[in-house]
Amino acid sequence: SYGHHHRFGEMALAATIDALRSRPDVRLATVSEIVAGVVAVDGVAALPSAWSCAHGIERWRSDCGCKLGTDTVHNQSWRAPLRSALDSLRDAVGQLHELARDLTDPVGARNDYCKVMLEPDTWPKFVERHLTPNGDAPRARAYLELQRHLLMMYSSCGWFFDDAAGHETLIVLRHARRGIELVRDLYGLDCEPEFVSRLAPMVSDVHGLDGRDIWNRFTHST
Repeated sequence: SYGHHHRFGEMALAATIDALRSRPDVRLATVSEIVAGVVAVDGVAALPSAWSCAHGIERWRSDCGCKLGTDTVHNQSWRAPLRSALDSLRDAVGQLHELARDLTDPVGARNDYCKVMLEPDTWPKFVERHLTPNGDAPRARAYLELQRHLLMMYSSCGWFFDDAAGHETLIVLRHARRGIELVRDLYGLDCEPEFVSRLAPMVSDVHGLDGRDIWNRFTHST
């Protein structure tokens, strides 16, 4: 365990890697290298799983009983409507194939867009590789930003903490709001009513608000 879980944990990890590199009986490898060395099989069955919760992915979709605080009045029944709202937005966008019409390979472009996010000046080369002959570059970029926000709205911290209007959950909802705005701009479809309807059963113990109020009061700010 390292990084934000333990102070200076990343330094301990770096020191460990340096020590292992100096040993002749140890070879360091990345996960991709290890996977590449495994003989492929026809198929595998993988159950849903998640870190930090003995209930699999339930911490990210139900009131499984796991929470951050021990002495708290909070319950986590708000997780189910949050997951339902996000899934409904994701599925709605997934049916709008017209949104990706400017890209030759929408999935490949989405994955490759990470490089543009890290190095913005690579956008012109990205356009050369991924845009269709008559594609509109600004519209394609708006679509890729939509995909980015759809992925970011599933950040695990949105479900990890106790209150429905906690800082982390509001970050998740703000990504969803931006996604809804981009769908409206690109396609003219307003996904917000359905989204908010699914969000309504959420309840914030801290603020005494339901999902509609949380959405209307707290997700406009950055």
